[in-house]
Formats: sequence, structure tokens, C-alpha cells
Amino acid sequence: MEKEAPQHDPTSATDDSFLLLNLEGTLAAGEGVQMPLVGGPLPASAIDTIRRWIAAGAPETAPF
Repeated sequence: MEKEAPQHDPTSATDDSFLLLNLEGTLAAGEGVQMPLVGGPLPASAIDTIRRWIAAGAPETAPF
């Protein structure tokens, strides 16, 4: 019997993403620091692109 692939929940994936929490600077105290460390935060458009990439299942190739 073949196992079914786990279902991808894009909302959960983005809400729970440690990467996004770091990029947005929304981690709880003591959990890490805002990324990137140098040069200030990324523009909202770049974070949105990363959010869409994660929601799409983090594919290795575009489009997402």
C-alpha cells in the first residue's frame, strides 16, 4: 500500500516560518535576531516574495 504524501498547508508554513519571523523581526525575546544582520531589514516586497516561496512549498525553481 502506497503512503499518501502529506498535505501542504501554506498558511501554517508561512505563519510558523522561523525564517520569516527573523526577517520580519517578530521573534519572541531570546529566540534570535532580525535578519539580515547588516544593512537593515529587507524591503517588504522581498519579504513578500520569500513568503510566497514558502507558501508554494519552497520549490527549487520559479515560478512561485
